[in-house]
Amino acid sequence: MAYVDADHACGQSGAGGSGLAVVSANDLRGLSGETIVPACEKANGAEIAGRCRWIGGMGHEMLHTLGLIHPDRSPACQTAQCRSEALMMHGYVKYPNAALLKEESLSLNRSLFVQDQRIENLLDCTAP
Repeated sequence: MAYVDADHACGQSGAGGSGLAVVSANDLRGLSGETIVPACEKANGAEIAGRCRWIGGMGHEMLHTLGLIHPDRSPACQTAQCRSEALMMHGYVKYPNAALLKEESLSLNRSLFVQDQRIENLLDCTAP
């Protein structure tokens, strides 16, 4: 995960794949609770406050490094509800209320870099 201390341009966002994820200064600001700097005159839906959203974004990009893609072409994620809840679509803005699709979980379970272990006590990302 590479955090670049630079603002992205309007229409840009983070990116992840082939073992590397790159995100901008807003991700650092969001994780540390600082004010987000909108890239466009009209803020987009991804540029929202709250540490949970930025943790979700970090997870989304990190999962790209492990080979997951946006599931918008998956038969399992053709509804607006699925796309709004799926971590690999728009669910990252709702983290921790985001989900992986079953096919994504199966793919990750085949990875040598992932261990299937449930964490019962997640830290509260809404705390200051």
